[in-house]
Amino acid sequence: MALNDSIPSLKECDKLSDEGIKDRLIKIKGIGHWTVEMLLIFNLGRQDVLPIHDLGVRKGFQLAYKKRKLPTPEQLEKHGEKWKPYRTTATLYLWGAADFLNLNEW
Repeated sequence: MALNDSIPSLKECDKLSDEGIKDRLIKIKGIGHWTVEMLLIFNLGRQDVLPIHDLGVRKGFQLAYKKRKLPTPEQLEKHGEKWKPYRTTATLYLWGAADFLNLNEW
């Protein structure tokens, strides 16, 4: 019950949708979409999260799909519709592709 009930407890999070959690948390100064998306993926184990503004995800998509340009968040979001309801798995693979790219640049 912190910050006048702005921060839901873990028990409350179990009952809330991803959007419900986002709506509550981004009202708090300093918490944005990326922060909430990381919470959803790594702390709450949500299966359908695609952080479209994350540079690693965008770079991984560029590499995996052999694109010349980095995809815009809108392009990534549109393509990500194909991965529902497992966009978190796609996110992890795209981060892996970006890491692979970084390793090979050395």
